[in-house]
Amino acid sequence: MNSKINGAIKKNKSLFLNIVSSVGIKGLSMIVSLLTVSAYMFYFSDQQVLGVWFVLVSILTWILTFDFGIGNGLRNYLVEALVEKDTIKVKKYISSAYILLGSVSILIILLGYIIIGLLNWNSILNVHVEVLENKFLILVIRIIFIGIVLQFFLKLILSVLYAMQKTALSNLISLLSNTLILLFVIIYKVEDVKSALINLSIIYIIAMNMPLVIVTIIVFIFPLRQSKPNLKFWSQEYASKVMKLGYMFFWVQITLLIINLTNEFIIIRLFGPQFVVEYQVYNRFFMLFLTLFSILTIPIWSAVTKAFKENNIGWIRKTYKYLNITALVVSIFCFASVPLLQYIVNFWIKGNAFVVDFSTAFLFATFNSLMIFTYSVTCIANGIGNLKTQMYCNTIAAIAKFPLIWFLSQFIDDWPAIVFVNIIIMLPSLVFLTIAIRRQLFTLTKDNSKASININ
Repeated sequence: MNSKINGAIKKNKSLFLNIVSSVGIKGLSMIVSLLTVSAYMFYFSDQQVLGVWFVLVSILTWILTFDFGIGNGLRNYLVEALVEKDTIKVKKYISSAYILLGSVSILIILLGYIIIGLLNWNSILNVHVEVLENKFLILVIRIIFIGIVLQFFLKLILSVLYAMQKTALSNLISLLSNTLILLFVIIYKVEDVKSALINLSIIYIIAMNMPLVIVTIIVFIFPLRQSKPNLKFWSQEYASKVMKLGYMFFWVQITLLIINLTNEFIIIRLFGPQFVVEYQVYNRFFMLFLTLFSILTIPIWSAVTKAFKENNIGWIRKTYKYLNITALVVSIFCFASVPLLQYIVNFWIKGNAFVVDFSTAFLFATFNSLMIFTYSVTCIANGIGNLKTQMYCNTIAAIAKFPLIWFLSQFIDDWPAIVFVNIIIMLPSLVFLTIAIRRQLFTLTKDNSKASININ
């Protein structure tokens, strides 16, 4: 009995330390990210070009979700293999996932490189040819595209780190990348917007990928030196298992992409690139609260998977309760920041500050609070492998988004309407997800109690 208690204490202490270190590192990363937004405004002399940069990175970052859920599938199965301390199983899962994702990456690069050259990006990005001609945009987009696809492949190491519950290390990668970009934007100054854009594109892909390469080498030389990817350990069975669970994660990712990452593109098409900059200021600030909460859920997700494999449903229910309490606290701070936002913006972006619209700020606070509670429930759902409810709810929300935006645009000719639509579509999704997970946890607890009675 004492050994079980000591084991539980050790497990909770390890999880707590992991969360604390993750919060500290991610906190620094968020500060660097905010400073980068301000630095961007001084780096680019033309706000339209800055708007184009934000949209390009947003669009091409969509690619990172197109891993067919391989990363998340690997993460859940790897936890199981690590708990069993089965080195061969670990190596087969890692090798199969890397080979699978590597093949997908090569295919995406070949197809994407060709397709990019066939499109009229001036029309897509709603930017005049006198500002940036299509030939130049194609060059910039191809550079960022190739870098993003490399990141798409290299980010698989993050799933390995999450499975090992080394969340702090994964956050350190983000901090290093953001710091490198910030330093470049502060130090490098050029009046020509084309030179500014092309050089930033090159530095961006180096900064995003170099830390991932370094960490990948370190992980497979030291803690997992016996489990590094190897063609000989490719397994169709293991790849299929990762893909079977992964495709559900993939579908959830796609729907969330449509809900969360299409806003910049819609704004640039309906209102113009200059309004994307305004959107980014609000979004980057209020995303801090969501990002802060997501730091807590990353290590808890893998811990929930581990507890689920060990049939420790009581611990999962307690964790879910604490997550909801934490979500409430973070949401209160999110809304409390609304009256202070003008002072924060004035300090944050100084000479480029604008007048804060508090109704818009309130919409962002509401949406991010909804997403915070959504992260709370999906953290548990992902850990126990309940993805069907998310698939159904998010699919309906994603389908409803564009018709609602079109309908509201007939009455409201302003970009904050897009944020309002996101609130409308995500509220029912959160309600149904919460009901489904609470029912499942209740059923699992009831089944465990019956099993315990039968054994006695």
